[in-house]
Amino acid sequence: MRKATPHDLPRLFELIGHMHAGSKFAAMGIGVDSAVARSLLLTAVNRHGGQHDGSTCCFVTEKDGLIEGFIIGILQRVYLIGNRLEANDLFLYVSPNAPRQAATKLLDGYLAWALSNPKVAIVKLSWTDAMGVDGEALEKLYKRKGLRRSGGIWERVGQ
Repeated sequence: MRKATPHDLPRLFELIGHMHAGSKFAAMGIGVDSAVARSLLLTAVNRHGGQHDGSTCCFVTEKDGLIEGFIIGILQRVYLIGNRLEANDLFLYVSPNAPRQAATKLLDGYLAWALSNPKVAIVKLSWTDAMGVDGEALEKLYKRKGLRRSGGIWERVGQ
């Protein structure tokens, strides 16, 4: 695992496409706005490692020199108005070709980044059914990492 660089952006964009293609959103006909996705990735790479509102972490994992997974996290004010920060994951994706422990190592990098910041009061990780993730296995991993369940996500499909 290592910090992402601007050189990695084309591969990260490619992986975003793979991730989206396997999601329920692709099946619903929802596409990826390429300009917005590229901007988000560039911002994540450029703001990596900061310790203030809007800072990010962006780590990648490789196999045989090719990026096969990534995690992006962001710092924001608690409830967007607090005087302390919370860390939130935006994406955690590993391709089928990623090394066996890739997701765990990326998760460890995210947690280390978030927990090393004295301004961070809360570290959050989430998952949805968008990718067909095994929620029970992920919950076990999150618990092993010291996290606890806090709420849920409810949705209603719009028009």
